[in-house]
Amino acid sequence: MGMVLYATGAMAQDLPPLAIQPNAERVTFEHIDALNACDWNRLMAQYPEEVLFILPNGVWIEGRKNIGDVFAGFCKPREEGGFKGATFIAEKVKTVGDTVNVSWRVEADYLAEPYKGADAYVTRDGLMYAQVLRDFNGHDRWHPAVTTSQIERGGSADRVGAVRRFRLKDGSELREQLLTLSDLEQTYSYCLLDTPIPLFNYVAHVRLSPVTDDDTTLWEWQSRFDVPAGRDRELAALVGDDIYVAGFKAVSDFMGLEA
Repeated sequence: MGMVLYATGAMAQDLPPLAIQPNAERVTFEHIDALNACDWNRLMAQYPEEVLFILPNGVWIEGRKNIGDVFAGFCKPREEGGFKGATFIAEKVKTVGDTVNVSWRVEADYLAEPYKGADAYVTRDGLMYAQVLRDFNGHDRWHPAVTTSQIERGGSADRVGAVRRFRLKDGSELREQLLTLSDLEQTYSYCLLDTPIPLFNYVAHVRLSPVTDDDTTLWEWQSRFDVPAGRDRELAALVGDDIYVAGFKAVSDFMGLEA
């Protein structure tokens, strides 16, 4: 859950054995139950060594020990800087393949009002591996064409209206703006604000959909744009091959999936 990622503390005990769950939903609800109980052992029994948390502003926390430190901080009493006593309540849940998307609220005596958030959890083989792709500012971590990226004005990377400024390997700098984001529908859209590439009125849409026959995920990534006369094939190939196809392959490699 999002609030977890802002609490830190030294891990006080050895990591427990892994506890395999029968499906993606059970992984997620075991996480919520363990979180509400502040049961550090149950929480850490879900995470393999390769676990990765990506925070909304592009900060990564990798590895089982580091995640353990985060949850050790979370499970402290409030007066010690933790969130013990908070109750997370799932309001909406949608599963796409092995990814479970949860919109939630958290209540606690020390909160003036309920706090709402959302997370997308990537599971595999009954364990929780990552929170990936929801971060509008995380593409420099997996896309081979992008070298650096940051959200302007220190804003949140999962807020509609956020602008990411990023640099490509050839030195080009671009700016894109998040237009829509739906955790429930597993979609988002964005537009190009500034680019040295002559792509005008560029708007892109991303959608993840479950393929129930083989328990996989269909990733749709499409865009509409205008180009100068005579350059339509050239620029369509650039977007299709260098951005989309390269991105699909990079995410598959990143997550250890078959192409």
